[in-house]
Amino acid sequence: MALGGMDAILVQIGVIAAAYFVAVAATPMALWIAGQVRSAGRDRGLDGMRGAAAIAVVACHLNQYMCEFLGYASPFVGDHLGILAVQLFFALTGYLFTDKAIKGRLDAAAFYLNRMRRILPLYLFVVIVAIAVALGYSWNTIAPLDQALREAQ
Repeated sequence: MALGGMDAILVQIGVIAAAYFVAVAATPMALWIAGQVRSAGRDRGLDGMRGAAAIAVVACHLNQYMCEFLGYASPFVGDHLGILAVQLFFALTGYLFTDKAIKGRLDAAAFYLNRMRRILPLYLFVVIVAIAVALGYSWNTIAPLDQALREAQ
């Protein structure tokens, strides 16, 4: 059973309020950790923008998945917030790479080697799991998330 328009809005407000409460409650601990682990050359403002963009991407994906369950999705969150966050990630990356290039600290070979060391293990793991799932299971035997949630009610 899908929730009505007002109920869906109240649920979304509750989810956003809970996320805000968690962020506010975690701030003192995050500041303490930041004080303990100071990285040389890090710009906290850029790190904060990166964190806000990551939260916006998560909110966008949650909005997409909750649409079927609630029967309502926020057009702002679904259509604009995620796109804006991804564009912010690209802009920050371009800014940081340009800054390194101007200062002569951009080593392309070391950069690509570090990227491969960070991304390749997870990529191979996901490919192996995807192949194992594709060979071992039929997609028809796994109930969609929205169906499972409705049956659980």
